[in-house]
Amino acid sequence: MNDDASDNQGDGNDMMNPDLQTQKDIDHISLTDEQKEEVITKALNSNNPSAPHNETQYSYKEKMFKRDDLVDQMVIHFSIENDIIPIDSEEYRDQQDYWEDRKSKNKAMLDQVNEGIKDEEFSKYRLDDDPKAQKKSLRNTFNFQERACQTFIMPLREKGIKTDPPQCSRFSLETTQWQIFDKYMQEYENMLRQEMEEAHKDKKKEKKGQQQVPQVREDPLYSQSMKRALKIMER
Repeated sequence: MNDDASDNQGDGNDMMNPDLQTQKDIDHISLTDEQKEEVITKALNSNNPSAPHNETQYSYKEKMFKRDDLVDQMVIHFSIENDIIPIDSEEYRDQQDYWEDRKSKNKAMLDQVNEGIKDEEFSKYRLDDDPKAQKKSLRNTFNFQERACQTFIMPLREKGIKTDPPQCSRFSLETTQWQIFDKYMQEYENMLRQEMEEAHKDKKKEKKGQQQVPQVREDPLYSQSMKRALKIMER
């Protein structure tokens, strides 16, 4: 009882301490009774104060930048997508069975892993009886297996494609002045022979022309030159 009284007395002394009295701030505003009783009404609107008010877009029709007054005022503070399943439904029971089956499989796998990674110093103890062995064997609550692995590094290989070079052949020939002279003489004889054959053909044409009936003058519209000009125009 004395202790409670002394505590209450101490609290009273603290309240009378001038250092602990409530003090008003320097910028504290004192309101009158009329101002306190005044009811301030606030109206909520759908305008977003953070939306831009000077958004401009380029108008290809008018070839100039124009201010866009249609600003999206919608603001999404939180969004989540999920499925709600009633507790009394069949889907909920299937889901519970799935999770229980998964937990049992994980537990069985952990027990199997713990049995496989026992150290020699704890081989004579059971993991269920020795907490040190459990702490050392079971690193965390997940399916942990201490095994180092490294991805297979593919060896670097160079591969190139080269086209076959074009076929070429080398040849050499020796010539003399007499061989060159004989070649020129052969070409000259061939040229004379062609001239004689052409002259002989012209004589035959002249003889045939004397025996033929004089040709009738062709109409220029149906002449060969007109046909040739039309073909060129069609191209």
